[in-house]
Amino acid sequence: MEYKVKTKESSLAEIYGTNDLVLKNPDAYVNGNYSNMRVYMRTQNLKIDIVRFKRYLVRLYKKAKKFMDMES
Repeated sequence: MEYKVKTKESSLAEIYGTNDLVLKNPDAYVNGNYSNMRVYMRTQNLKIDIVRFKRYLVRLYKKAKKFMDMES
């Protein structure tokens, strides 16, 4: 499972705005160009929505437990 960061969780929203390509479509923005990737690696800070992240962790735990129970 992959946790997808919402626009409001990224500090880049304050810099670029919520409708900028940097946030709306990171793959298109980077487009294989490593120097564009630096925006995410060096500039971005995250403010995780704890309630949303908890729901994600609960789902992840249930899937892992189900897998482990099948393997036993």
